[in-house]
Amino acid sequence: MNLRFGFDLRVVGGSDKTLYRPDPLGVGRILSNEQPNYPAWRVTLGTTIPLIAGTAYRPGGAGDRDLLMQKAQTRRELFEQIIRDQKDAEAADAELQRIKAERLRAEKELERLRRILEGEAAKSEIDQAQETEKVNEAPAMNEDKNADEQEEPEEDQEDPEDDEDE
Repeated sequence: MNLRFGFDLRVVGGSDKTLYRPDPLGVGRILSNEQPNYPAWRVTLGTTIPLIAGTAYRPGGAGDRDLLMQKAQTRRELFEQIIRDQKDAEAADAELQRIKAERLRAEKELERLRRILEGEAAKSEIDQAQETEKVNEAPAMNEDKNADEQEEPEEDQEDPEDDEDE
């Protein structure tokens, strides 16, 4: 329960010097000119009785402290959440950088392997071309050998004749 007490004292003159405008409806000033606008003194007295008892509802009591503590706890949790989110964002950024670096390494490795495969493909094309040439030359050589073999026996036949001549 709260108790209030107040005292007011007028320090200016009590004569009303306000110029009132004439009212078109004919209603004039209600108070006579002898009565002042404000009283010379005034005393107030009042009480406040809370309907719900408890420290949380008392102004200036422990309830304000509890309310401030609750707000501080809420703000603390908010700041902790912001810090956690910032750490998570930094971790995600670091992970993203690691993934980018890994991707670049993989691209370089793939490029290196592509060059190797292109080199091997070029070598295999050269080898195939050489084998094709060999295959094409082989029948020609066989024909040449056959022709040489046919000529050689003739030479052998001529040789004995030559031996006889000598």
